[in-house]
Amino acid sequence: MKTLLRFVGADLLQFRYSSTTLIAAASAVGFAALLTGMLVSTAGAETGIDLETAWGQGEVLVDPLTGLILLGLFASVWGNSYRDRSVTWSYLQSPHRGTVLAAQLISSAIVAFVVGLLAVVAKVATLQVMAGPPPAPWWTDNHGLLAVAGAVATTTVLAVVGTTIAVLTRSAALAVGVVFGWILLVEPLVLGILTVPEVVHQAFPGYSLGVIRNGLDDLDVAKAAALMVGYTVALAAAVFVVHRRRDPVR
Repeated sequence: MKTLLRFVGADLLQFRYSSTTLIAAASAVGFAALLTGMLVSTAGAETGIDLETAWGQGEVLVDPLTGLILLGLFASVWGNSYRDRSVTWSYLQSPHRGTVLAAQLISSAIVAFVVGLLAVVAKVATLQVMAGPPPAPWWTDNHGLLAVAGAVATTTVLAVVGTTIAVLTRSAALAVGVVFGWILLVEPLVLGILTVPEVVHQAFPGYSLGVIRNGLDDLDVAKAAALMVGYTVALAAAVFVVHRRRDPVR
């Protein structure tokens, strides 16, 4: 446990002094505020967003970008660590490959969680400044609460997924391509071309992430969250197995 905590601390310190991490985090928070401002300024009959209601504010607080930015960040960081062999130092300090990988996953999740919270704070602050105090605040409706929680949860999950794919492929470009390709291309094409049962449709990872992010229904969110936890744990377990059976730096 002490070794794991030491590696997590070292990874977090690396992120703290990494200009790439700081720029990505600032970009994620900035885009979150910008997107909120755009939605607030265009709210009305044409968009169907009514800022006088808690539901409408919940729509504005949905965050589709922060998770994708953090996914790209960690896929790049850990993928490049294998390309330039900087990860070798971690394996020289500890022969336990699982400890090094667990530290990478935990540190990525911590940073993503913090950035997700900051993005939510930026979105809420932008909403309050531009729209003023509403008759029915967003936190009085489940949709607003689920949207805020979903923003942080999806950001954390996507960061962990980006890390696991990067470790598995040892390539930043391939990791980003695999995840973005699946979410933005493969899954929409499959669901658009093939006629699949509703239960199969709802089991797709991209669909589950969308349900969690949009926070439309308590029961659907609970099911989607359970699926995403299962997918993430299964992916991490598979990476642990593969990682233990191969040379970690070649």
